Amino acid sequence: MKWTISRKLAIGFGAILVLTTALAGGVFWQVGKSDAILDVAIPSVENAQQVQGELHHALSMHRGYMILGLQALADERLEAWEEINKNEAELVELSAYWDDEESIKSLAKLKETLKLFREQQDRIAAVAHTPQDMPATTLFFVDAEPYGDRMLESIDAVLEEERDLEATAERKLLVERLAAAKGHFLKTSAAASEYLADGTEDALSDFTSCATECQASVDRLMTMRPLLTPSQDENFQSYLDNREQFLAMTKEAVAIRGKDGWCVSEDICLNKVTPLAIEANNLAGTIATRQAEIRDASIAAFKQSRSNLLTFVGIGTALAVGVGVTVAVIVSRSIANGLSVVRTRTEEIANKNLTGAPLELSRSDEIGDVARAVDAMQVSLKNLIGTVKSAAIEVSSGATQMSATSEQIADGARDQGLQVSKIAAAVQEMAASVAEVAGKSSDGAGQADEAGERAEAGGEIVRQTIQTMNEIVEAVQASSSCVGELGRRGEEIGEIIAVINDIADQTNLLALNAAIEAARAGEHGRGFAVVADEVRKLADRTTQATADVASAIDAIQGTTVEAVERMDRGKDRVNAGVSSVTEAGMALEQIVAGSRNISAVVSSIASATDQQAATAEEVGRSVTEIADSADRTARGCEESAGAVASLSRKAEDLRRLTEQFQI
Repeated sequence: MKWTISRKLAIGFGAILVLTTALAGGVFWQVGKSDAILDVAIPSVENAQQVQGELHHALSMHRGYMILGLQALADERLEAWEEINKNEAELVELSAYWDDEESIKSLAKLKETLKLFREQQDRIAAVAHTPQDMPATTLFFVDAEPYGDRMLESIDAVLEEERDLEATAERKLLVERLAAAKGHFLKTSAAASEYLADGTEDALSDFTSCATECQASVDRLMTMRPLLTPSQDENFQSYLDNREQFLAMTKEAVAIRGKDGWCVSEDICLNKVTPLAIEANNLAGTIATRQAEIRDASIAAFKQSRSNLLTFVGIGTALAVGVGVTVAVIVSRSIANGLSVVRTRTEEIANKNLTGAPLELSRSDEIGDVARAVDAMQVSLKNLIGTVKSAAIEVSSGATQMSATSEQIADGARDQGLQVSKIAAAVQEMAASVAEVAGKSSDGAGQADEAGERAEAGGEIVRQTIQTMNEIVEAVQASSSCVGELGRRGEEIGEIIAVINDIADQTNLLALNAAIEAARAGEHGRGFAVVADEVRKLADRTTQATADVASAIDAIQGTTVEAVERMDRGKDRVNAGVSSVTEAGMALEQIVAGSRNISAVVSSIASATDQQAATAEEVGRSVTEIADSADRTARGCEESAGAVASLSRKAEDLRRLTEQFQI
């Protein structure tokens, strides 16, 4: 395998990358463990503990509602259950990440227990503070109490009627026994109410004693019944009938109170709700305890693994730095050493020294490739310069011979040129005479043509001049219209200035009136007088300014009228010039026609003379061509000799340059 520089660098930095990746993986793994603690164990403990707290909250609010019957307590119990349901849902969600079987089983049982607990509390809430909740109390206070009220009414009616009867000793005793019966009834009713409230044995004994005394008082009263009047006896019989119903219901209520389950809500609370609450609290506590143990163990393991990770990161970082430094040093030295040898050789070549031995670096990387390429370049340059040196010597020798030959040919060509030049001179003298005649004729024709062309050009200039003058007339007319419009605008401005003068006069008058009124007002009008004086001064300045503007407008209007008159006179003069130029154009057209006729005659003469001159020129050209050919030959030989001499010098220079290389 070829160990190139790029491959060395790739392996070195690849090792660094592997170490860095391993370090990053360890860090991510550690972070994942910390996330498991923060996202699972700690929230599980918190939610389980919150379930316990909200269970106690819901239970206490429920007991308060059972005792006091306040709706606010019932609403607060429902709020506690909302929190319980929320915490339960979060525990279920977190349980997907649990590994502890005991926590999972406890949560499943907790869900069932909470469901039953909620159902039993709802049963109590539905029956609490209703007639069905405590049947003994309902029987006594709802069903029996009306009979007791009628008993008291009957006793009171008998006593009321007794007031109107003669107060004998027997009747006084009757009244005492009626009052005693009423008192014992009230004591018996109070004892029954007390027993129904607390259900103690003392209260039951007190009720039994009061009931016995009440019955004894009625028995004693029965012995005196014959003393009652018919109406009293009727009320007394009503008393006995109601007493019988009242006692029967009261005894039944007392009997119910003495049995288990006398209060439905209390019975459900003691036998159902309380055990379920204890069980749910224990299950939530188990979950909290187990998750707390897992949390603590995870934290301890995290601390230990964090310590290990720090050690791993430190070692890995040191290895990465060491590998990086090693790779950098080795590769840089390898490159520097190889390049140093190559640089020395290239400097020798740059200094024209090609005698160095081959580098022969035993490297398989890019530096070795460069060294071998430099060796090949040195050999190629050495061979090339040797070949060039030999060729330069040969070229210099051949150029010297060619230079001598070219000089001989040039001398012969120059002699031939002299002889031909003499013949050409004679022929040229003959042709010159003929050409002079032809030239004169041609000049005449040319001058005639030139005169015609100039006449035509003059006619064209005259036409353009006429057109330009017409445009000047139109421009003068437009300028005259604009100046006239300017005069009219000046008149309009004069009218506006007149209106401004009127306004200024009125303002001056108003300011004068205001000053008079201010003088009348005395001290209070002093400020207004100052304002009026300023207004008057402003009106005076306005009048003066409009007068100046009016003077300027009058001057402009005078100048405008004078400009219009001058433009009219200029327009008349331009029209006269147009007429004169038109006449000049017609005269030039006649001159052009005559020039054309003269040119035709002169051209005929020139044509005949040109034919004679053509023959003489043909002979002259032939002789001249011979002379030119001889001259060109001589010049070519001279140029060849110069080129050969230059080539010889270049070859000598090239030879001297190649002599500088050491091969």
